[in-house]
Amino acid sequence: MSIRQPIAFAALAFATLLAVACKPEPAAPAASTNTEPAPPVSIAAPAPTDALDASDISSPALDAKAFAGTFGGDDDTLELRADSTFRLSAKADATKAITGTWSTEQEGEHLRLTPAGKGASTRLYDVVSRDEIQKLAADGTPAADPVAASLHRQ
Repeated sequence: MSIRQPIAFAALAFATLLAVACKPEPAAPAASTNTEPAPPVSIAAPAPTDALDASDISSPALDAKAFAGTFGGDDDTLELRADSTFRLSAKADATKAITGTWSTEQEGEHLRLTPAGKGASTRLYDVVSRDEIQKLAADGTPAADPVAASLHRQ
C-alpha cells in the first residue's frame, strides 16, 4: 500500500462531505391541522470508536511521519524519514550508504526500500511492531536467522 492511498481516501471523504453539506434544504411541510405537540425526539450518541493510533502499524493508514525513525541491528542502521526517503548503512562502513524511497505494502505489514541508484536491489522488511522490523528475502519469506535480520528502533 502506498502513502498516496490514504491521501486519495481523505480527498474522496472530503468531496463526499462537501456534496452532502451542499444539498439544498427540503421545502417546509404544509401546516398541519393537528394541534397536539410532537413527541420529543431523542438523539442517541454515536457508538464509541477507537481513534486511529499512529503506533498501530497493522492499520492500513500507516503514517510515514509517525513511523519514521532510526532502526539498528548487528550489521545495519536504517533511517526511515518522514518524507518517505531512507538511508541504509552498514555499521562496518557507514560511508557506503544506500539511499532511496520507502513505502508500505500489505496494509502496513511490510516495508519496501527502493534504492535510488541502479546498483542496489530492492529490500523488503516485515513490520513486527512499532519498534522492530525484520529483513525478508526478496520473495517475502522470513530470513533464515530472524534475530540477525531484526532491526530495532533506536
